[in-house]
Amino acid sequence: MPDSEILKTFDEKRGELKPYGLTCETWRPQLMPKIDRHNEIELNYIPEGSITYFFPTGKVTVPPRKMALFWGLIPHKIIKSEADAPYFVVTIPFNLFLSWRLPSVLVDRILGGEVVVEAVESECGLGKPMFERWVSGELYCPQL
Repeated sequence: MPDSEILKTFDEKRGELKPYGLTCETWRPQLMPKIDRHNEIELNYIPEGSITYFFPTGKVTVPPRKMALFWGLIPHKIIKSEADAPYFVVTIPFNLFLSWRLPSVLVDRILGGEVVVEAVESECGLGKPMFERWVSGELYCPQL
């Protein structure tokens, strides 16, 4: 990541339910002084360290080199970070997410308030390079 790239941080003055829209950004992990809620689906990729979130159903830790997917309408906040390394945040408007017609078992889990964390590290190594290209506005098409 270029040194000149500005990392996003949580704005504690941000209004509740204010939309983020369709984004892919690089964030600096920080403890969040208040709960965040927004009606987008949130996808996080943690390249280094780990991040622990508070949700009403309990704490969820996202380990390094894993993705986590959850509905941002469920109150959440970061309560612990194991590293100061940047991580990636993708927000997907709710209607766009539903239009993708993903497997109902996944959609039902997300809309039921579950945080879905990858069970195993991706073996194809697309994690960080893919997100870096998304942030820069490039599409990622691995050569087969």
